[in-house]
Amino acid sequence: MSSLSTGDSGQHNVVRETVFYRLDKLVWEMRQAKSGLEMKLQKTFFSSTPSACTGKELVNWLRVKLLTPSETEALHLANALCRLGFIVPVNERQHTVKLDSSCYRIQRPALWPSRKWDSTSQEYAVYLLKKLEKGRSLEHYEQAALTKLEQVHTSVWANLKVAAKESLSKYSRGCKVDRDIEDSQDRCFWKVQRPPPSHKPHPRNDIFSRNSVCMEVINLSRKREIIEKKIKFLNVYLDKAKSHSEFAGEKAITILMNHCVNYAQHDPIITKQEMTNPWIAIDEYFYEDLIDLEDKGHTKLELESWRLGFRELLSDPYGKQLFATFLNQEYSLENLHFWDACDDLKRSPQSKIQDKIEKIKRDHLQSSSKYEVNLDRLVLQQTLEEMKTPSRYCMDKAQQHIYTLMKTDCYPRFLKSDLYKSLLAEFIDKRR
Repeated sequence: MSSLSTGDSGQHNVVRETVFYRLDKLVWEMRQAKSGLEMKLQKTFFSSTPSACTGKELVNWLRVKLLTPSETEALHLANALCRLGFIVPVNERQHTVKLDSSCYRIQRPALWPSRKWDSTSQEYAVYLLKKLEKGRSLEHYEQAALTKLEQVHTSVWANLKVAAKESLSKYSRGCKVDRDIEDSQDRCFWKVQRPPPSHKPHPRNDIFSRNSVCMEVINLSRKREIIEKKIKFLNVYLDKAKSHSEFAGEKAITILMNHCVNYAQHDPIITKQEMTNPWIAIDEYFYEDLIDLEDKGHTKLELESWRLGFRELLSDPYGKQLFATFLNQEYSLENLHFWDACDDLKRSPQSKIQDKIEKIKRDHLQSSSKYEVNLDRLVLQQTLEEMKTPSRYCMDKAQQHIYTLMKTDCYPRFLKSDLYKSLLAEFIDKRR
């Protein structure tokens, strides 16, 4: 087909490529076996047409695919597909779609205008020669075109005849149905590429205009695809969120149940406590417990509560004192001193923040410090950087690092130590 004018060629080429891309994708979906347009044997009173669909079926499929209630818009798009060569009219001489039992086929992809928009004169000459070899007559405009082509390609005319005969031999090997389908497709393609003089020129400005109904339908198809992608993404996201929420819910319930089981014996509402109320009952062990509280500051439940977590041990004054004794034996008491200093820093007035930070740095962070702590190099650099702007929380990273070290290393060894086990055994033996 002839090219567009020079002034508008750039703009029209961009629009044409966009339209062809959308139409190409639409016709490809039309070819799908499950969701596409059904091609079947169309029977009429006088004849039957294999592998075809009616104009009504074509328009209805476009209406459903593009979600448009307007039959006029779907018919306009069907006519555009037919005029551009995507749809092949079987018996009609005009490239139009009618809402009746007229039969249509889908052009084979190799001849789609999106893939083969321009054709050469030699290809057209081979088609005409092949048509003569089949014993079919040429129309007046085709005969005139063949005579002109023979004058232009005199030097290669013999080669073109040979090419036509080879193409015809391949064509003859197929069955009659396949030959009829190929004939109709080739005829449609060349009527699009070399239309008869009586045919009106392709209304390109109508097909490729951004304001045309065709472009509106294409934009509608694009919006539909965008919405489908969003729906697909949201469905995947909701499935993940649902599975994550179910997993998180199960995990939270498991943690809550474990917490309730572990703390049940320490809850006075659920479990009866060792100490009875002296106003309503007389228990000789109550006085021993009082002595224990005055002398050692602990009970059996308090000793057992230290196993529940590291925070429980540090929150108990006697447990913290006993843990400090254990750390002193392990030569790591500086970790607890540093943690206490950082904890005290958070509760100090603003006027003493600078002095306490300097003291922590002098006692724990310098290489010559008496109680130097073993901090990771990166953590130490970040802490020293934050100390340049003093605040109550400039030691948080270092404090958390030391806390994690004591919790994962020192605390498990404390629970297995003879110091803790002997104290617990001594208390149990005494109660017996």
